[in-house]
Amino acid sequence: MNLPAFVEAYLDGEADDAQLDELAAWLREDREHPRVFMRVLRLHHALREGHLGAVATDVVGAMDGTGVTEEAVRVETARVARRPAMRLLPRRRQPQRRERGYSRSFAVIAAAACLMLGILGYLALPFHGDRVNDLGPVIAEITAHAADDAIVWRRPAAEPVDAAADVHANERTPSAADDWKSERMSGPASADARLRAGDVVENRSDTVVTVSFVGEATRVSLRPRACVEFDTGKPGKLVVLHAGAFDAVAAKQPAGEPMACIGRFATATIIGTTFSLIDAGSTTRLEVAEGHVRFTPTVEPAKEPIDIEVAAGEFAMAGPTGKDLVRPRSDPTSDLTKALVSSGPAIVDPTVETGQPPAGTGNIWAPYWSRWKHALPADPAFFPIAVWLQAPEMARDYHDVGVNLYLGLANGPTESQLSMLAAASMRVICPQNAVGLAHRDDPQIVGWMYERTPDNAQDAPAGDYGSSIEPDLVAEACRAIRTADPTRPIYMNFGPGAAYTPWRGRGHSTGHTDMYPGYIRGADIFSFNLYPLSALADDMREVRGNLWYVPAGVDHLRDWMRQADAKTVKPAWPLIECTRISSEAEQPTRAQVRSEVWMSLIHGASGICWFCHTFGPGRDDSAAAAHDPTVKATIDAIDREILDLAPALNARTVVDYARVVGSDAAVPIDAMAKRVGDATYLFTAAMRGKASSATITVLGAPSGPARVEVLGEQRTIDAPQGSFHDSFAPYGVHLYRIVSAAPAKVSPAP
Repeated sequence: MNLPAFVEAYLDGEADDAQLDELAAWLREDREHPRVFMRVLRLHHALREGHLGAVATDVVGAMDGTGVTEEAVRVETARVARRPAMRLLPRRRQPQRRERGYSRSFAVIAAAACLMLGILGYLALPFHGDRVNDLGPVIAEITAHAADDAIVWRRPAAEPVDAAADVHANERTPSAADDWKSERMSGPASADARLRAGDVVENRSDTVVTVSFVGEATRVSLRPRACVEFDTGKPGKLVVLHAGAFDAVAAKQPAGEPMACIGRFATATIIGTTFSLIDAGSTTRLEVAEGHVRFTPTVEPAKEPIDIEVAAGEFAMAGPTGKDLVRPRSDPTSDLTKALVSSGPAIVDPTVETGQPPAGTGNIWAPYWSRWKHALPADPAFFPIAVWLQAPEMARDYHDVGVNLYLGLANGPTESQLSMLAAASMRVICPQNAVGLAHRDDPQIVGWMYERTPDNAQDAPAGDYGSSIEPDLVAEACRAIRTADPTRPIYMNFGPGAAYTPWRGRGHSTGHTDMYPGYIRGADIFSFNLYPLSALADDMREVRGNLWYVPAGVDHLRDWMRQADAKTVKPAWPLIECTRISSEAEQPTRAQVRSEVWMSLIHGASGICWFCHTFGPGRDDSAAAAHDPTVKATIDAIDREILDLAPALNARTVVDYARVVGSDAAVPIDAMAKRVGDATYLFTAAMRGKASSATITVLGAPSGPARVEVLGEQRTIDAPQGSFHDSFAPYGVHLYRIVSAAPAKVSPAP
């Protein structure tokens, strides 16, 4: 065939199916023709990297019979080296445009590079329907794929298509890094892409990519950021997990030909079941939903492998040492589940039916804090207002603006740090170390901090980021803290993924929230950090400026608490931005900060924590909130407002107290009612950044006017027949005190 003419047409988008078939035949007719591709691939990388010297000569040696001369290659490579990086795939069809004076000699010279890209582009067409058949038998196909960021990596045609058939499952191991990419080329994966033995599907999207095996009902669903290889071998098909996680439904496999799913530290042998295989960086985890799976941890060659049978509802884990761990995943009576749950009863929700307040106290959290000898006060006038990781030297400054708790101590606690905090009458939740344990009887330490952020992506052995920490490992760490000192609660902080679940900072665990109930079983107080006003990263565009993501995080924590134990509610505290965290971000206004706080409280937060840092060139300040008078005044005003209303916030929520009807369905007006003595407090907030109004009706109110005081705004509203109207600014907050409303039912929820 006339390769130069074909490639020229191919790159112009004018090659037809007949020409493509002719090229395919040329590739099959001689074993050396595919090998040309390998050398072309080398030259392509050399052109991109600028290493052209010996590579061009090497390529020319393989070009006999193609109509391309050595001189043509040398001239063209020199010319191409001065151009930007070239495309790997053909351009879209465009009208052909030729300049006058275009000589045939120049076409011959250009043919060298064209040939290289043409063959490369054609061989990258697994991605084009049934043309994969030219490169080996189809073993699977992508059947569900709604994103644009999935890639198929394929071995070159020079390798025998059945090479993997001689590889036993026991001899296969996933790559610790991306070593497998060096021997494969890549191309985009469409929803009908067909896969051959040895293909790797890399899911770079935020959606699931599903692969179905040909001729059976077996499906493998790749979670976001997963990399999975599909192969054949002995005794049956192989699915190799290079990174991330996948969920699978496996049809019954032929007798003697089970499917082997290979992780970094273990192999799962499948006969027919529903399961998930997860690469968590430091472990390989198998979760079985239906059927049975044989789980074999990877061990040193000299050691005898151990097979573990994992049944439905169970999971198994293995690490780099081959140490195995099999536990029931969901049995509430199992020893593991009991160990994961914090000792002692938690505050109960929703068992109180009488509507009576807890005996002897007006603080609904009093029973919870009473579980420990050293914890936060049960005083109704106390409400937790913390600062994150601040220097003890600043404790008096923070105390003076209403802060009553330090969260974290850098490289501490030390005797000096504890002494400074004591001088400022500041309580602290800190890491547990020898100094802290020496202060077991010191009521100043009101909790121990689990120091890691378990839901964020953790460091992987290859230097990249892997998945979140397994809940079992978190529970073991918390259990060790509790064993050393059971007289204090354990505090744990989550990352932005707790509020904005698509956040990519969770690595291979992005979008999967099933770990959170397990985390929550292990500790006692929880917070999360998400800063909408400083969310400048590309993967946080959806969050930027949307303050409602902060109360959404509170909702998530409370939902996961109910999943962990339907009768248990634990404290949920959001971290609140108050400074210009990034040098590129704008300084939050007092109204914006107040909105984040009150939206979170209305959604059930039982405390808050100020994040006071600022980062940027020449701007790094870990105590910017204390140093900036404007920010300090904002914190002071909001803290005083919270503490003034602490008795109400610590009271039980009143249900069915009022009906709030907003003027704009796109702007929800959320509300929470609390009763203290003869007064009822109705806290309201507009949940979107758009002005609106609302009509508020007190349900069951007696006839006659009610007096509504708008706290902090020096105004009152007449409420004839218990109904009144008010306007809301974008993310506006109104705090009402209503004196003459009728009694209402009291919620058992805190």
